[in-house]
Amino acid sequence: KNWQERKKKYRDREKNAQERIEKIKARLAEMKQSVKDLKNEEKLKLSQTSKSNQKKKIRVRYKTRIESKLKSIEAAKISEEKAQHAYGKLKVQKAIASENRTWNLGTSQKSYIDPRVYFNWGQKVNYNVLDKYYSKTLRLKFQWVRDKEFNKEVKEPAEDEGES
Repeated sequence: KNWQERKKKYRDREKNAQERIEKIKARLAEMKQSVKDLKNEEKLKLSQTSKSNQKKKIRVRYKTRIESKLKSIEAAKISEEKAQHAYGKLKVQKAIASENRTWNLGTSQKSYIDPRVYFNWGQKVNYNVLDKYYSKTLRLKFQWVRDKEFNKEVKEPAEDEGES
């Protein structure tokens, strides 16, 4: 259930990132078209005017407007690069999350070492391992260890095995 929720959130975030990239691309296309329109408008106004000082004013006015649009285009390109980078980063995070989802990195060795070994050792040293060492969840999980039949399966190492 938890992974399904996380996966849905990643899909939503990916969708939002893609939409953001598409909006930026559309805005870039509009800006490029507006630059072309401004250049065409400038040519049209210049062709309609015969006075040189008016032509100069028109050139200056349109030059500043076009430069302003070009700066906006550069800013939008940077914004698009950032959005692409964020989208790539999100895909990598999703891949890492899906790879790591099978591992519970918050658990300790308590969950993986045979509880019978701990239980038998605790009996030898007069220590209640199940109640004092394990958490409540693990106590419930390892309740079967108290049953003596299961404890017989674990072989204790012989003390004089190494001596001949």
